[in-house]
Amino acid sequence: GLFSPGEQFLILFNPGVKGGYVLDAVSGRTMNIVCKNEKVYICKFLTDEVCAVCTQGSTRHHFIRLFNVKSGDQLTVINMESRVLCLDTNPRKHLITVGLEKSKYNFKLIQVKLPGGNEIRKNQR
Repeated sequence: GLFSPGEQFLILFNPGVKGGYVLDAVSGRTMNIVCKNEKVYICKFLTDEVCAVCTQGSTRHHFIRLFNVKSGDQLTVINMESRVLCLDTNPRKHLITVGLEKSKYNFKLIQVKLPGGNEIRKNQR
């Protein structure tokens, strides 16, 4: 499992299995299920209420999906050009780093604009 930075939420998932359960960390009550129809491989919190989830679609293509764990709403989907090897976040700066298998630079750095429109800017190095 993975706790949110403020330890309010907990996400439980089994890598390669569909769905991740969002629990209230105090009561243990299930709040939502993210990625019900997608295989979850990696999950990291970006803020106390937003998580980044690496999923694999039916075509074996990888995506990064951002979810509001409190509401269960999917905020955006980012299409990855190759297989995702690793994913990490910097909650303080709202950054996501994605390690890629076959890419010119082998990683992507994504800055997420929160709150206010969920605008996403991608930077490659």
